[in-house]
Amino acid sequence: MMTIHSLFSTPIYQVDLQPDQSTFDGMLKYMRRFDANFSKRQVRSDVGVFGDSLPGLTTDRLHCFPEFQWLTEVLCEHVTEYLQSLSSVKARYSIFVQKSWPVVCHPSGGQVQPHTHRNAHLSAVYYIQSEPQNKTGKIKFMAPLDHYSRTLPIVFNDIDSSFSFEPLQGRLLLFPSSLMHYVDQYFGSISRYSVSYDLMLSSPSDHSLEMVMSNPSSWRQL
Repeated sequence: MMTIHSLFSTPIYQVDLQPDQSTFDGMLKYMRRFDANFSKRQVRSDVGVFGDSLPGLTTDRLHCFPEFQWLTEVLCEHVTEYLQSLSSVKARYSIFVQKSWPVVCHPSGGQVQPHTHRNAHLSAVYYIQSEPQNKTGKIKFMAPLDHYSRTLPIVFNDIDSSFSFEPLQGRLLLFPSSLMHYVDQYFGSISRYSVSYDLMLSSPSDHSLEMVMSNPSSWRQL
């Protein structure tokens, strides 16, 4: 009897979070200020505004700002849960936020082109403001370029070579940074605000782990 096994799934972590009103107001106030200050530099309204692409500024270090302290702490808890769910080995890791930045998608077709985060191990996105019941501007994850659905010259039936998530306000997604993803065009009545994080995993500072990056405390700059 013929059997087809579907193997090698990709784990994407999803959780819906609810900050207290003061925390939410602080994050939203920052995002609105960022939007007002930097969106006017955009020539095209159908391209998102990214805090990590503005040279000479600190808009790629939101994890250092008090407005995002709650989000950064909660993210660390969920990264730990994500890692524990993936591995039966009870190894300790040091988790580092390498950078974090605001993303604005304007309601006139703002989008994010396909990309990966080659500088990180894990990446996350948290939606601060999104329009309820709006089905546009979904984040879509794509199968790797060497996935068989991209290498065999046939048209496939029922092959999940991509998957979309709705950008619901308060939703956190956590995923491997090497996974190709993009954001469809967003159309609505308000701008959509999100925060992205790039994270690195290393050995604890007191000892090293095989096949794991050594702790930065032991590095030496040349």
